[in-house]
Amino acid sequence: MNPSWEAVKGIKSDAAVKVCLPVEWVEGPKTLIAAMEEIKPDAVILFGQAGGRKGISLEKTAVNICSCKAPDNAGVLRSGEAIREGAPDALCSTLPLDEIMESLTSAGIEAHYSYDAGMFICNEVMWCALEYARTQRPGMPAGFIHLPFMPRQSETAPCMPLPEQERAANIITDTVLKALYKGQDR
Repeated sequence: MNPSWEAVKGIKSDAAVKVCLPVEWVEGPKTLIAAMEEIKPDAVILFGQAGGRKGISLEKTAVNICSCKAPDNAGVLRSGEAIREGAPDALCSTLPLDEIMESLTSAGIEAHYSYDAGMFICNEVMWCALEYARTQRPGMPAGFIHLPFMPRQSETAPCMPLPEQERAANIITDTVLKALYKGQDR
């Protein structure tokens, strides 16, 4: 059970197009790229789960490597290969992370910056979104947000109830849209 899709389904903005990505090394990025090419979004905000983390994690960096001890949902295991040979080793989020942090903390939602999106699918789709933005859609903000466990997922790890995760996802979306369309009527 991954609450990130449940939280994303609670985003109220009419400007938000929601796509559920498979947690798979091949299909996750493939679905993401196809969606970006079809939708041509003004910004891409990816959400995923990082169990054991406290609060909302604003990911600053994605690295060009796939490596995890656990297989993806298709049973595929990756161990240290590059996402794309010859491409940058790391890419930084282009979302307005400082504004997002201010909006979340002002609303009483615990959040922190993270410099490690992990080595699993979350990192890979973040890197792919940033690489796509860099090469195909310069200026398009993109990045990744990790959500913690929900209470029913763990009795001992840090958790956040779904309504709070939905509230955070809405605040993040609204903050990105405000930064994106600053000074424009929308």
